[in-house]
Amino acid sequence: MVDPAAPIDASRLNHFRRFGIKRTVLFHLDEWLRSRFRAADVRSILAAGTGTQQPRSAGDALVLDLPTAPTRSLEAYKITATPDGSGA
Repeated sequence: MVDPAAPIDASRLNHFRRFGIKRTVLFHLDEWLRSRFRAADVRSILAAGTGTQQPRSAGDALVLDLPTAPTRSLEAYKITATPDGSGA
């Protein structure tokens, strides 16, 4: 137990700072987890079990014959000035 009447030296001050920061981080982490995940969320995550994605090592390249699309030159997208100056 820390004597509240004892003078605070540098080592005790550092201890209080570390303890305070740790408590603050744990408090906010706990609050974030409580606000982020409800009991139903945790149950569904645990129930998914092996139904979650299972990363695999890279395989062969996927080669597909994709359809070609008509192309237009950039000139087709040019903004031209109209007589009223709006540039439509």
